Amino acid sequence: METPERIINWGYKTFPNATIDGLIDKFEDEFHEWVADEPDDHKELPDMYIVLVQIMARAYGSWELAQVAVDEKMGTNRDRTWNINSEGIGQHIERESDEEDGSL
Repeated sequence: METPERIINWGYKTFPNATIDGLIDKFEDEFHEWVADEPDDHKELPDMYIVLVQIMARAYGSWELAQVAVDEKMGTNRDRTWNINSEGIGQHIERESDEEDGSL
């Protein structure tokens, strides 16, 4: 099974000079390809994941540090109150502590 670590190692080996900006451009390309596909055709989603884990590892310096950031953010999200729209998507309700710690 492919893990984020294996994907990241492959990315560094295959694309050693890739920049975060370049990876973001690639992610956007994959996203637009997915949006342009038939709604039930998800063949671009793995490509998006492959690029995203590389972006996160390079941005945070390692996958382990990226995972810490995800864990911290999920802790924040679990503590928030959410307004849910008609499509089932939410926007968190701002709290004073969000403004104080910059986590908006």
